[in-house]
Amino acid sequence: MNETEQIFTHIFAFGLGYAIAFSVKNVGRIYKEWGLLISGLLFPSIAIGLILAAAMIADKKSLILSSVFGAGFLIRMLKSRS
Repeated sequence: MNETEQIFTHIFAFGLGYAIAFSVKNVGRIYKEWGLLISGLLFPSIAIGLILAAAMIADKKSLILSSVFGAGFLIRMLKSRS
């Protein structure tokens, strides 16, 4: 992997951690706004996609990449709800 691919992979890992934390924190709000039918169809597919992408990051076994993922998750979890 060259430097450009590595930089974009780190950006993707940060964004993925941020997205997982956002979905975890706002699942109740999404349910209230969209209702059961839309949430029941849309949210599981989004969650599966995020989990599979996180598994691909974990499969690379890179401490730096995992730390970037964790930083994205932690930053979103520490922010107030929006």
